[in-house]
Amino acid sequence: MLCDVVSERQKQMLHKLEFTCVRGKYIPCALRDFGGENQVQSPPKPNIIHRVTFFFNLTVSENRTLVSPGGVFELGFFKPSDSRNSWYLGIWYKTIPKRTYVWVANRDNPLSNSSGTLKISDRNLALFDQADNPVWSTNLTGEVKSPVAELLDNGNFVFRDSENNNPDEFLWQSFDHPTDTLLPEMKLGWDLRTGFDRYITSWRSPDDPSTGDFLFKLESRGFPEIFLWNRDSRVYRSGPWHGVRFSGVPEMHYSRLQIQPFR
Repeated sequence: MLCDVVSERQKQMLHKLEFTCVRGKYIPCALRDFGGENQVQSPPKPNIIHRVTFFFNLTVSENRTLVSPGGVFELGFFKPSDSRNSWYLGIWYKTIPKRTYVWVANRDNPLSNSSGTLKISDRNLALFDQADNPVWSTNLTGEVKSPVAELLDNGNFVFRDSENNNPDEFLWQSFDHPTDTLLPEMKLGWDLRTGFDRYITSWRSPDDPSTGDFLFKLESRGFPEIFLWNRDSRVYRSGPWHGVRFSGVPEMHYSRLQIQPFR
């Protein structure tokens, strides 16, 4: 659909406003000159978005990021080392001057160059490389009417139905797949409802986010107890949970704990 308009700045030149059809609605996409010169292109895409949808995705080349509503956390692509051309999708604190990462999606499968795209594909949220091969995905099955991905102010990156904002019904969330950081509201241990075993593991090195040697995990067999492992060697234990605190951590106070039943 084309609609004629006249430029006030160049009264001698006639322009056309070009429209494109999206889901039955016409929206302007470019202002073009009849003569093909001095074309006014569509405005550049914003560097910051608040949702990943079928129409908005993230790419390394555009340097676009996803920001939580309150501006607390930011999700985007990063390269931790100048010596290696390895790119990752991660979350960091937006307002801390020294970038502090709290989650990495493709920590063990980095992009080999600066060509990568995070988008919704086949009802999943997936990260694709230059050859359009998936390097990371939410790996979901089933139908989703209107999927959307967004970053919350608690640092949780969630994939959900746009018409359902119930946290108990998120299709996928990064809090179920922590890397090396335990944020407030995150949980450790088995979730019997979803089958996830949540634990955190260290980076390989300060500039390599791949899975390292240290593992911090809640063992729920018998009385729950937290262990820190260095490969196969146990370097720390919290002592079993006795209903108020972990027995090996006397400095823990009941008033400082948020107690939730193990599921």
